[in-house]
Amino acid sequence: MLSAEFYAELIEHSVPLDGRALAALKGSALALDIYTWLAYRLHRIQGGPVAIPWAALMRQFAHQPQGLHAKETFRRGFLHGLHKVQMVYPQAKVEPFDGGLALHASPPPIAKQVFAAAKLQGGPHE
Repeated sequence: MLSAEFYAELIEHSVPLDGRALAALKGSALALDIYTWLAYRLHRIQGGPVAIPWAALMRQFAHQPQGLHAKETFRRGFLHGLHKVQMVYPQAKVEPFDGGLALHASPPPIAKQVFAAAKLQGGPHE
């Protein structure tokens, strides 16, 4: 059961996701996670890019580093998932660099005006 505060936070800061993108990514849990994270995060960025180090991404995406090459294995897998996401969410401005990812302000996957209009008309996003 959700607390009233958490529910209010979800409603106030909700981001509509593109069902076609979710369907296209359904074969990869990591790509789905990356898509929902970027959909929520990118349109909230104010100003210049935000750098996210690989170590923080590994913690956030529940990767338990093991072995000598764990960080590189994670990085390769993450970049593969990111590529899939960028195919279905081309407005996402994300640039990999040696130390991690640079996130740039980007529009959400579905414009809020389109989402709001669909809800008012009883569209499929209800």
